[in-house]
This record gives sequence, structure tokens and C-alpha cells, in this order.
Amino acid sequence: MIRRQKVFWHTSFFKALLDNADPHHSRAALILEELVKDKVNIFTSYLSILETFQYLQITKDPNVALIFMQAILSSNIGILFPTKRDLNLAYRYLKMNQDKNIDCLEVISSIYMQRMEIEYIMTFEIWHDLLGSAVSPLIVAPKFPELSILG
Repeated sequence: MIRRQKVFWHTSFFKALLDNADPHHSRAALILEELVKDKVNIFTSYLSILETFQYLQITKDPNVALIFMQAILSSNIGILFPTKRDLNLAYRYLKMNQDKNIDCLEVISSIYMQRMEIEYIMTFEIWHDLLGSAVSPLIVAPKFPELSILG
């Protein structure tokens, strides 16, 4: 069981879950089952929702994108928005770490996670474990079925 019972979904996790052709689709579906079984609280950012909506609208069908949006709005997924303080923190972090070429969205997502005390992110993209965040053990485990301990 995840210690804090909270995870943050990145756009790449939504895409993998919703696109049968995505190489991570099967793994994402199994992970979703585990999260539901363990009653984990799911959070995401408004940016991940908008990116996923646009992805579905362009690559699938506008109606599929609308169904996705309706499902998000009727779900219990927490949607996080940046505060001015979050943006200031991101700016300072990026300015101090210019040489590391870190993505601004990763910094903002890490700030959300820190603010909400969310330890793990569900992402299939490179993640730098900023500000105490980490990729969920469900994502990095070599074999999902053997993984029932999440943290």
C-alpha cells in the first residue's frame, strides 16, 4: 500500500491508459486496477488534463476527448492549479538550476506534489525526483504482478 495513499498522474500516464496502441497501455491498466483496489487518492494538474484532451482531440476523435473531459469532471480525481507562489517557486528553482535543463512542467508538478504531500507520480517519461517526488514503484517495478507493496 502506498504510504500516503496519494499519487499524481502525469499526462504520459493518461495517454498510456487511454491509447491501446501506447507501449505502456497494458501496464497502465494493471496499475489503475491496483490503485482502485487500494483506494488511492488520485491527483493531476489542469495542464495534464488539457494536454490529454488535446492529444485525444487530435489523434483520436473530438468526441473521445469530450468523453474524457466528462469522465474527469465526474470523477474524484483532484485537479491542481498553480498559485502565484507556486509559479514564483518554479521560477526561482529554474533560475538556480539553469544548467540542468529541467522542464518547467516537471518543476510545477513537483511543487504541486510537495504542497499536497504526494510522494509518487505516475509517469512513463523521464523524471528527476525533484523536491522529494519520485516515480511510483508500480511504474519502475520490473514485473507488475509480483508488486503488491507500493512503498
